[in-house]
Amino acid sequence: MSVYRRPEYTRMVLNALRHNLGSQKYRLVVAVDCEGSRPNQEVLRIVTEQTWPVRLDLVLASEHQGCNRTIFSALDKAFEDSDYVIHIEDDILVARDALGWFEWARDSYRDDKFIFTVTDWRHPSGWLPDSERRIWEKEHSQARREGFFCCWGWATWQDRWEEIKANWTQKGDYELSWDVRISELRGDRVQIAPMISRAVNIGARLGTHRGHHPLKYWRGADSVFEIPEFYELCTEEEERKSFGNSQGDVMLTETGRPNVGSAGV
Repeated sequence: MSVYRRPEYTRMVLNALRHNLGSQKYRLVVAVDCEGSRPNQEVLRIVTEQTWPVRLDLVLASEHQGCNRTIFSALDKAFEDSDYVIHIEDDILVARDALGWFEWARDSYRDDKFIFTVTDWRHPSGWLPDSERRIWEKEHSQARREGFFCCWGWATWQDRWEEIKANWTQKGDYELSWDVRISELRGDRVQIAPMISRAVNIGARLGTHRGHHPLKYWRGADSVFEIPEFYELCTEEEERKSFGNSQGDVMLTETGRPNVGSAGV
């Protein structure tokens, strides 16, 4: 996780993570950027008071780093002890089953090198947040491949990270941002995304990118008590056909329903 100068957002994001199903088994790595010559003290206090992770590791900047360097520090530290890392910024609010989603994707696509990253955020092609289309229960379990990189809650594996790390942007945040650089590195590879978003961006204040909040159709709007059995939709063509039917239902063939793997990432 990377944080800067928005204590109210940091508190909300950490609270959402703490209440995630299975969060108690996670190591939390937080890179704290400086506001001037030292970190924002309220942000630092909120972070250091966390008691839910198995272990809390802080990466404290000695001067202002900016997004590119701060996020690199968080990822590089996290990959020291794990071969799969989930990165959340300080304005990304995750649903209660988001970690379960990331775990399923971790185990399902570890050996599929065509899958470059995993994201928890999505605007499906068949609807937008202000749409009145009915969301069907089975869509909460569905995943699809996208030729895109979304940084609003994402994960990747050690081997992909080594490629990203070796080609990380050396420019300033406004010259070549880290997420644009990863998009360039992706090439023709894809990300795995949930049909129903597991995150919302709440960064309407003091952020580079403005969020979409509230997002009407996202998993966090529901009472989530268990992690679904996720499965991938077969093809984008079949998905587009299903969205075109008169009922708005999704009639797609499954590729299988693997069980969610255990955590420890």
